[in-house]
Amino acid sequence: MAEAGMELTKWSSNSQAVANSILKEFDPRIDVRDSTKINRWGSLGKAIRIVGWALRFIGNCSKKQKENSPQLTIEEYATATKQLLKITQGEHFLEEISSLKTGKSVTKASSLSKLAPFIGEDGLLRARRRLNYSDLSYDEKFPIILPKCYLSLLLTRDTHLKLKHAGVNQVVSTLRNQYWIIRLRTLAKRVKRECFPCKRLDAKACQEPMAPLMEARLKQSPPFSVVGIDYAGPIFCKNAPGQKFMYCYSPVLF
Repeated sequence: MAEAGMELTKWSSNSQAVANSILKEFDPRIDVRDSTKINRWGSLGKAIRIVGWALRFIGNCSKKQKENSPQLTIEEYATATKQLLKITQGEHFLEEISSLKTGKSVTKASSLSKLAPFIGEDGLLRARRRLNYSDLSYDEKFPIILPKCYLSLLLTRDTHLKLKHAGVNQVVSTLRNQYWIIRLRTLAKRVKRECFPCKRLDAKACQEPMAPLMEARLKQSPPFSVVGIDYAGPIFCKNAPGQKFMYCYSPVLF
């Protein structure tokens, strides 16, 4: 090989930079909380559907009989909604939930102390009202507590659209049948203010500036310095003896 002008060289070993660039093996973890970044979603329906599909994927990974329907079922939709509510409550009311689970009541310093909160049968944080013995539904008697957050904003916006762009009072009254949202009226006013169709319908007509008053109306002058005359009529007059009608015209001085 040397006589032919060819030299053998040793293969160069991999440099440290190349060795460090090799991808390391990792184990991905699936967590529903990572899928609930609802700040990225613009509607309540989209947020619930994304969580619902994530829950179905997790369920299909652990079940032998898999769910393959092209649409989410009613049960899956309700489960996804409940999961969103639980995660939101856990992020904002963790201290209150921990106290209630240990049998303690919330502290007076908590913003929920006046609501007498408790954990309901479905594991959600609910408020006590004075309607325990009424014939209303469970959600109406014990509404779900939610903070003033993005999920509450989506709920308010969704209700506003379902009610055909209803006003603030109607949106608040409808949401109170199921949820007790902190500062709900403020959210309802914000949704109404940011809604483009409502802006167009509630727009006020522009007012043209009025012309300046006449000089004769502003300066003092003797009576009858400026006089106008007109007439009014016809005025029907009845003559009593002969029962006749006459047309009269009367001059008007102003």
